[in-house]
Amino acid sequence: MKNIVLNCILAFVCLFVAGQSFGQKTAPKKKKTDKISLQYCDDAIAWAKKLNQSQADAECRTVHQCVPCQDKITKQKTCKSVTVQPTCSSSATITKKVVKDASGEEEAGEAPPFTVEIIQETCGKGKISLDAVVMSDGQASFDKKSQTDYAFHWFINKKEAGSNSNVSCIQAEEAEVKVIKKSTGATITLYIAPPTYVEPAPSRGAPVPTIAAVYKKTGCFGFCPIYEVQFYVDGRVKWEGKMNTGTPGIKEATLDKETLAQIARVAERINFFKMDRKYPDYQVWDAPSTIIFLNLNGKEHQVQDILGAPKELKELEKLFDDIIKKQGWRTTPDKKKQKAKSAASNKN
Repeated sequence: MKNIVLNCILAFVCLFVAGQSFGQKTAPKKKKTDKISLQYCDDAIAWAKKLNQSQADAECRTVHQCVPCQDKITKQKTCKSVTVQPTCSSSATITKKVVKDASGEEEAGEAPPFTVEIIQETCGKGKISLDAVVMSDGQASFDKKSQTDYAFHWFINKKEAGSNSNVSCIQAEEAEVKVIKKSTGATITLYIAPPTYVEPAPSRGAPVPTIAAVYKKTGCFGFCPIYEVQFYVDGRVKWEGKMNTGTPGIKEATLDKETLAQIARVAERINFFKMDRKYPDYQVWDAPSTIIFLNLNGKEHQVQDILGAPKELKELEKLFDDIIKKQGWRTTPDKKKQKAKSAASNKN
């Protein structure tokens, strides 16, 4: 009897060891099947452009993204920049591009040594910010170090407007940027037509309401809420839920004078009008941002918070969030409605 029990125990141990050994041998094979295949770059870029166009038009700004893909020839994984320009009336257009080699001769019919994309954001009162981004081999150079390889010269209405890679909140008839690659002397010059701002005609017997503040959220490559809230000096406030919000469309309400006064007090205390126009001062891939524009007490300023903004700015952002919440406007989708909609679509 003891021998039978002993033999059973030994058999069980052998089976357990064999099972462990078999699992170890077959584990690497399982990993091979877990690999995620990427789209070829041509297909991935076409898909991303189509997807991002609605977001670019909804926000009236350039949407840029680095799309993971696979090179069709080398089969290597890479990341290609995709830039989609808005088609709204408040967007700028490139009217002419001139490419010159190191000798100053225009290059005709040849591939340029590098390319330049214009990233644009709208500002308050019909103004626009423009950022010249250098592209090389289908990839953008957004970091500060790479920008030092190039020189930038901006001209607004034929007058010099700085040597940074961007100009902020301009309102002009024409703009021009010359980008020079320092190592070779090759240049690309882009001529840009900014949007023309026309002050709306006042209705009979009623003055034109002035915008005192704008608070808006921009999107990302995903489902980030996109909305804009405009505050007028007469107390009116207008909400526009553009994408991925629980309150889509346009809503209006009236606020008391104390609300604007409170916004002004907080802005003064945190030195809003002395803050930089953008945090950080370089482009960040696929990141949502918060934009605040204020036109209060004769002072006008706009700040875009992407990453690394001063903590004091968060206090002003929270104040706007609280005002929106009090009106019953939902900045995020209603989860119950989303579930009901998903369940209905699954039944069909």
